Amino acid sequence: MIEPDRLVAGGSIQCTSRGSSSNSAPKQSGVDEIQYAKGHKYLTLIYQIDIGITRLLWIGKERTIESFQGFFTAMGKDVISRIVFVCSDVWEPYLKLIRENCSEALHILDPFHIVANMNKALDHVRAEEASRMKREGRAPVLKKSRWLLLRHSGNLGADQHFCLRDLLRYNLKTVRAYLLKEAFQQLWEYSSPAPGPESCTQIGQWRTMTSVPASAQSDSRL
Repeated sequence: MIEPDRLVAGGSIQCTSRGSSSNSAPKQSGVDEIQYAKGHKYLTLIYQIDIGITRLLWIGKERTIESFQGFFTAMGKDVISRIVFVCSDVWEPYLKLIRENCSEALHILDPFHIVANMNKALDHVRAEEASRMKREGRAPVLKKSRWLLLRHSGNLGADQHFCLRDLLRYNLKTVRAYLLKEAFQQLWEYSSPAPGPESCTQIGQWRTMTSVPASAQSDSRL
């Protein structure tokens, strides 16, 4: 059961859980947010996710740089310096403050958001190439291909699998981008903190072969 211990600056709440020692400094932490009201009203939540100790550490009002910084201020440098792993999504303020306050910790990014960014880049390549092919009077082979390329292959029906197979026979930038995106999924199977050389090569190939503009590229912090 979570109990608020005391109010901290900015209307935030520092928490501990019954049965856990408040002196157990977190080595593994996770940051997330929860919507508590309509109109984009959020709370920033910080958890301790150590083996044997899982608890809510801190609640910050709203989802802002100021509210997240309040966690680091409330915990103090001594506690923060003991954090070894931090898990978050790819929201820029999270990345910035974690980089500044936990520079020695391993920052683990949520795979869901990484895949979403890669799908965004793939869709940009597809739309751009489809427009170019239309201007050049070429066959519209990319027409109605968006969800074939963006959906997980396990969620495609039999007819869609055949359509995707036919599409992948073309020598297109979109096809290369799709194949690299699929190959990148192997990254989640690595048990080492550092990705294998194959994945590093694939990331480089993604950026050079697709030539996606910076505004649409999958996150450069990968």
